[in-house]
Amino acid sequence: WRLGGDPDDAEAATLGARLLKDVALASSGARRRAFARASALRYAASDARHGGLYSAINVATMSLIAGDRDRARQAAEKVLSSTVVEGDATESYYALASRAEAQVLLGAPEAAAETLAQAIARSPQDYTAHASTLGQIDIILQELGAPNTWLAPLRPPRVAHFTGRIFNLP
Repeated sequence: WRLGGDPDDAEAATLGARLLKDVALASSGARRRAFARASALRYAASDARHGGLYSAINVATMSLIAGDRDRARQAAEKVLSSTVVEGDATESYYALASRAEAQVLLGAPEAAAETLAQAIARSPQDYTAHASTLGQIDIILQELGAPNTWLAPLRPPRVAHFTGRIFNLP
């Protein structure tokens, strides 16, 4: 909790876990597993204190990356048992996206594809959220050694950015 945040602030409490996750994902081998384990522990502490799907699904994913498949499965099952989809479109999107991630972790890609399609339908223009969710699922599938081709129809459109000046225009 010493990252400058208040432990009673859920976002501050997950900051350390997120930073450890980033290091884990940029690493390989024993270093990747060690940072993933540390991240999972931080997310678990935040989940115990604050609850919420963000910490819960990240406990599952980081436990998988740490090599603890039993803990990953248990955490994914907890997410599935706790996701209730109601409220506004944004909340519904994240509840469904978390549910889909849990389904992938539990080896149910067909159910995950259906759940992801529902999530995208709730928030069809939120391409940033779609890309983030699909990126997370790609990580899980890679860790499981499973194909990701089923994600293709769910991917958001590609975006090109131009910054700078265009010269020689009238």
